[in-house]
Amino acid sequence: MVNGIDAVQMINPTAVGGEFWYLSTEPEADPRFNAPKLIGNYTDGFQVTTDTAFMTVENSIGYSNGSVRGNVNHAFIASTGFLYSSKDWRDVEMTGYFDCRQVINPNARIQFFARSAEITGERQWCPGSFYMGELAMDGRFRWVKAQYWLSAFQKDWISASSVGLGADLTQRVSGWFGIKIVIHNIDIGDGRLGVQLQLYVDKNNSNGWTLVGAADLIDNGGWGADGKPCGGYADQIITWGGPLATFKLEGDTSIIFNKLSVREVDVGGTFTTPAPTAQSKAAAVGAFQRVVGMVTFRYRVGISVIPTCIGEIPTDPDPPPPGPGDPGEPPPGNVFVEMSLAHRYDINRQTTTITRVEEMITEIAT
Repeated sequence: MVNGIDAVQMINPTAVGGEFWYLSTEPEADPRFNAPKLIGNYTDGFQVTTDTAFMTVENSIGYSNGSVRGNVNHAFIASTGFLYSSKDWRDVEMTGYFDCRQVINPNARIQFFARSAEITGERQWCPGSFYMGELAMDGRFRWVKAQYWLSAFQKDWISASSVGLGADLTQRVSGWFGIKIVIHNIDIGDGRLGVQLQLYVDKNNSNGWTLVGAADLIDNGGWGADGKPCGGYADQIITWGGPLATFKLEGDTSIIFNKLSVREVDVGGTFTTPAPTAQSKAAAVGAFQRVVGMVTFRYRVGISVIPTCIGEIPTDPDPPPPGPGDPGEPPPGNVFVEMSLAHRYDINRQTTTITRVEEMITEIAT
């Protein structure tokens, strides 16, 4: 077993260069996490303050609502593999822990969305495609597919006995439980991509995860009939990624949550580098910078009198005599130019390119 930085077991390894996000100890200070006002803390858990709460997670390049046009063509984005950018959340493992013992509304829901942009009230909102895993307070679970917002097709509910969390989440003696959904593309033959959807549960808050076999589903076509308004097939398979991954708590503000995470994963891949087992304060509040790339180039320009990075500076054939303190021309010699480049990204979504060019005259002839 390999745990993530929040000490929760990962089912699949994070993809090489893949996106990842963990709920911080101060979520309202996280620019990638968009949620209504929260109460609580990282030790005891958090609660939302509105009955219907969308909590969206951006990828590392960020996202602003309205960045994808409302009539985006699904046939086109199926060919590119993403809705907004190549950093979109696509093959994901989404995790959360919940305690529902204070919930009063029996119709409350816990929902995980992926492969979408923002979800709005506008009908035929084509960026609102998604696959959703939905858990009810009576312990049942189902998958929902939306080819656009307000056009959803639900699978049948999976029984509470099959899910394994009990028939009433509000009366669980052990309280906390965990759920994970895994959504990833698979080859379904004839050059076509399908989508596999999986549910895992941690029944006893013990970091022991069980695959719910009854919820293991493959979308290989035939699910949905309303994809044409957005330029796709009637039963368009949602093979593209989206800029937002969403956790939604519906119907009750008393659902307590913690340890949310979203990772772009390599399903079936191998864990190669153990992840840290604790989340540092710096990582938790997002107060870190990550160097994406750094390289130093050193060039031998050759013999020159007055070197620059782009060539020689023309010299006056009849120069005036040196003034006071003027050293005159430098002696000839071998010239080397050194250039260091770094590209830095920080969590505030500010990208900085640092360039340093140094001219060094070495091996001066004497």
